[in-house]
Amino acid sequence: MCLIKTCLKKYLLEKSGPKNNKKDPDYYLHHDLLTGLPNRTLLMKDLSYCNNVSEKDNWVIIVVDIDHFKLINDSMGQDFADELLKIVADRLNRVFGAGNAYRMDGDEFAVIYNHNSSKALSDSLKPIFEQLKKPYEIRRTKMHINLSMGIALCKDGKRTPEEYLNCAGIALREVKNRGRNNYLIYKGHMSDLVKERMLIEGLLYKALENREFEVYYQPQMIVDSGEILGFEALIRWNSPELGFVQPNRFIKIAEENHLIIPIGEWVLKSACSFIKKLHQNGYDKLNISVNVSIVQLMDDGFENSVLKILEETGLNPERLQLEITETVLVESYEYIKEKLVRLKKSGIRIAMDDFGKGYSSLGVLSQLPIHTLKIDKIFMESFLQDAPKRLITDLVIQIGNKMGLDVLAEGVETQEQFEYLKKYNNIKAQGYYFSKPVPMESAEEMVRKLPTPPCNWKFSYNMP
Repeated sequence: MCLIKTCLKKYLLEKSGPKNNKKDPDYYLHHDLLTGLPNRTLLMKDLSYCNNVSEKDNWVIIVVDIDHFKLINDSMGQDFADELLKIVADRLNRVFGAGNAYRMDGDEFAVIYNHNSSKALSDSLKPIFEQLKKPYEIRRTKMHINLSMGIALCKDGKRTPEEYLNCAGIALREVKNRGRNNYLIYKGHMSDLVKERMLIEGLLYKALENREFEVYYQPQMIVDSGEILGFEALIRWNSPELGFVQPNRFIKIAEENHLIIPIGEWVLKSACSFIKKLHQNGYDKLNISVNVSIVQLMDDGFENSVLKILEETGLNPERLQLEITETVLVESYEYIKEKLVRLKKSGIRIAMDDFGKGYSSLGVLSQLPIHTLKIDKIFMESFLQDAPKRLITDLVIQIGNKMGLDVLAEGVETQEQFEYLKKYNNIKAQGYYFSKPVPMESAEEMVRKLPTPPCNWKFSYNMP
């Protein structure tokens, strides 16, 4: 299916004619040797042609990126990753038509697409995107590979080819910022978002060097007794230039440039030191939970870093819990499972965070080396008035109990939610009903005022 109009069809036929073959030395200047696709040099030439002769046509430039490609390359090897690139290139050629797809660099591709349908562009792209997401067969194994796409409309002819390509790249970055595995059409405000991201990225380096970060602590409670079981460590950033910066504004940026590795290491050491200090003051049954990102988990030095921090702080590994989101655990488990199993054997606990927000099956859940299920706060929101949410919450607690897992409800904010959860003996919870995240000094004061458990982390659930 060729999607390019007559004027470009003729041009592409000429481009792929007798002179454009592997015997022609120029071929290697304009084509990617691995996939055989035209390269960025030829892309810019073709975009210039579209811009000059087709001002009224609905030209679109699409930038396509394989989600988590580095993770695939690092875990499966370069040969496997190269096979994947060739298969994706072939799929792009089949979906968009031969001659319309290009390989720019690494796992990034581009497509020149002519939107000549009466449908809205977003609607036209939906079935195309679904075709690209179908399983890929590699070495006789079918794999689900997620893609992200950024799209820029080129019909006005007011920008240069490089500017159009940059707009598509900006849209792609916004897709990644929103969670990947989707596509977005460039809008003007996205450029402002990119400028903000560049500003934050630059300031993050300074923030780490100048110790502008602080760890706050939110208590995790035993519902029926009101005892503090432990704390979750949460990073906060008070920037001299930007003021208080919400974590959702800088965490993803830190992940993309891998600053999350030194930042995460600092958070972990601070949290372990904090809870060890409480142990030394007589509160030796308290536990600490620390969030871990996929970038940290994929880092070769992560495991040794965790164990070294435990050794330096003197914290019992059984008092540390690493929280990993459901999506990361399920999507990336094949790449991180050995590391998680070793951490578990060392005594460290693993929690599945945001459970219910993703798509875990019970079969997958039973295979994961986890100790704790944290019910996502979306189920706490209005669940007393929402029968399906209430049913799911009840089922998750029962499933966790049957599987021998600890269960914690996140986002508990009202007396009614608290009272409902009390029917499950010793269930854990956290949320603003108990306390918002607080600085270290306030957390220490909280421990002195409230009872702490005379027992270990594990509790039994008596179902009503």
